[in-house]
Amino acid sequence: MRRFVLILISTSILSVITACSGEDPQPELRDKVFEDLSKKAKAFEGEQKSTEAEVEGLKVSLGKAEPNSIEGRDIQKNLLKAQRKLIKASELAKYYKIRAERRRLEARIEYRKAFKKGKGDEWPNAKTFQGYETMNRLREANLNWNKRVPKLADRLHQRKPTSSSSSKPKQGH
Repeated sequence: MRRFVLILISTSILSVITACSGEDPQPELRDKVFEDLSKKAKAFEGEQKSTEAEVEGLKVSLGKAEPNSIEGRDIQKNLLKAQRKLIKASELAKYYKIRAERRRLEARIEYRKAFKKGKGDEWPNAKTFQGYETMNRLREANLNWNKRVPKLADRLHQRKPTSSSSSKPKQGH
């Protein structure tokens, strides 16, 4: 009985030691960049499906509308907008799907390099995700100067007057 317990304890300790040093089969699931790209791809796929339904509904309503009527022109204008939105959503869905797949491969390669160096536990580097977020902020920044930089009059109104010079005028002069 003691021998059986000793063997059981030694095998459990041995299995715990060897299990901790195994390579992760799907390291991209820990990668925040891959996760973000996958979320964006799914979001644009959902937008694409909803826009497809909207386009189909507008086509049906355009068929029912009277020819050369104001309602027909409005429906046609909305149909063109929806078709442009559909094209953009489908392009972005494909783009983010391709980017996510490429990031999956890059993540696996980076993880294997880190695992061989013995730094597999530290692998998803925080600097990589910070750089990714910075690039996204720069890419999505408003390019209109008037929207980004406050006007001089607005900046002057935001300043608080100093208590000594503007609160009470000097008397006696």
